[in-house]
Amino acid sequence: MKDLKLVMDILKDRKVPHAICGGAARDKAHGIEPRDVDICIWRGGVKDVEHNLILAIRDMRLAGLEVENLTDGDYFEEDRGQTGRVKLVLKVEGCIDLILWERDYLQSILQSFDSNINQYYLGEDGQAIYAGVDEGIFYLSPTVVAPCKRYKRLLEVIESCGWSVSEKTRVYMERVSSGQIASGQKFSTKGLFSLVP
Repeated sequence: MKDLKLVMDILKDRKVPHAICGGAARDKAHGIEPRDVDICIWRGGVKDVEHNLILAIRDMRLAGLEVENLTDGDYFEEDRGQTGRVKLVLKVEGCIDLILWERDYLQSILQSFDSNINQYYLGEDGQAIYAGVDEGIFYLSPTVVAPCKRYKRLLEVIESCGWSVSEKTRVYMERVSSGQIASGQKFSTKGLFSLVP
């Protein structure tokens, strides 16, 4: 991801509050090569973050980077259908996602993720920081319903990172990813989102 530093520098120069969050930060923490990078953007007290982001996009394009708007794509629609918390999704050079959240702070973005295994971000020094609870023990968020294909990917991530997961949560995710039950549907009334693995 040779263009990542350039993208990060442009966002910083344009005073766009941002951080690498989720899977790439998690993978770095576990010594795994990330497939792509999500850069989350929030308001962070900036008066007109959208205007600053537009200027940053222009700067990226002037630097020869390809920037594609995915706001009408699956990523946006899946999230928009749940909570409306994502305002804009852009793809830069095919492997960097810029995600503008309707949030004021990084912590509120991380707390809205569908599971705690993705509640990582990279600090300014490039080190992975875990912002969730009980690192190493997987929890699904009881308030976020993910698309079926997402659960299959999460099961792969849990295994590759060596995290533990409760049997009820694992069975639920397997049933959703195989289409046996709908995402968000409880197949047991007790302990589905239990904090006990």
